[in-house]
Amino acid sequence: MTNKIDYQHTKKIKQWLAPVVVIVLAYVIGQIMISAKSDVPRKPSKHYSPLVEVMPVELKTLSLIVKSQGTVTPKQRINVVSEVSGNVIWMSPRAVNGGRVNAGEDLVKINPINYEVAVADAKAAVAKTRLALTDEQAEFKRGSSYRTKNNKSTSNLRTEKLALVKAEHKAAQAKLRHAEYMLSKTMFKAPFDALVSEKQVDVGQFITTGNQLLSLLGVAVAEIILPITVTEMEFLTTSSNKPEAVQLHRRYGQKNQQWTAKLVRTERYVNNDTRVFNAIAEVDKPYDNGAKPLSLGLFVEAVIKGDNVKNAIRLPLSVVRDGYVFVATNNQLVKRHVNIHRYEKEAVVINQGLNNGDLVVMTRLDLMVDGMSVTIKPASKTSSETL
Repeated sequence: MTNKIDYQHTKKIKQWLAPVVVIVLAYVIGQIMISAKSDVPRKPSKHYSPLVEVMPVELKTLSLIVKSQGTVTPKQRINVVSEVSGNVIWMSPRAVNGGRVNAGEDLVKINPINYEVAVADAKAAVAKTRLALTDEQAEFKRGSSYRTKNNKSTSNLRTEKLALVKAEHKAAQAKLRHAEYMLSKTMFKAPFDALVSEKQVDVGQFITTGNQLLSLLGVAVAEIILPITVTEMEFLTTSSNKPEAVQLHRRYGQKNQQWTAKLVRTERYVNNDTRVFNAIAEVDKPYDNGAKPLSLGLFVEAVIKGDNVKNAIRLPLSVVRDGYVFVATNNQLVKRHVNIHRYEKEAVVINQGLNNGDLVVMTRLDLMVDGMSVTIKPASKTSSETL
């Protein structure tokens, strides 16, 4: 019994000592390996200076431009309405939709017979009243020699009768002028050089006073309404003495057609629907531009000459960070606060904060701090020319 207890006790001691022995052996082996390890040579640390492109500042007077777009519309447009009634007996071959007509050209003729009769009647009435006036003037002249013999009432009656005959003669002359005017309206003439935008009558049709005959679009001057934002408006100056130039262009496939217009005025109120100002550009004789007429209804892009900014430079938008740029001085970054005169689509115009010869850092690094060491490289020609 005693031997059995001793055997169990010995077994427990062995189970407890086994892990301890393993741990001790592992520690001893580890220390031997560490002591046998040779030192690894360390490389000296290198100073890192990122490569950046720089562009020297060259301040000059910059001409700002304002871009817009609009549709070419006629400055003059009218709806021709008939002032007489009758059958349409003739129409000009050019009085068709899209037809070009000249000022004074006959376009539509209405049967004039009724108005010719009215003119003849009016001429007869004028002749009759002229004869009556001649007789009355002769009677008044004869009666004036006997004025002392006539009483006052008789003299007043003769004077009033002469005034009545004169008034009747003037009325007859006025009716003749009206009849001749109405007769002239049986032939409608183009009031100005125009395009026919809509033809609404034809030969044989009976029309009455007030019927619309044609719609005409003037071609002497074309207008382009160009919307300008409130922000861009401050860079425009308009003067009636010297209108600013506007370059219009429209691309047809691979061809880019251009026209020159003039900015004649700006509407000094904000449009309620678009919330922008409208600038009005004009082109004289848009259809007299040879092979490239500026057709009415065409949608065009516009570039308007704006103000001039002195001692300024145009830089890419990516160069500016929260109102400052970095310049390179002695291969170190220096933060420079600048005044941004204008934000453009992909650039900014700076007119304060930079001097001629400053090297503006064109490269945008992930980390840029004041005093950071850099290696500079002149900016490529392409990047500077795009400005």
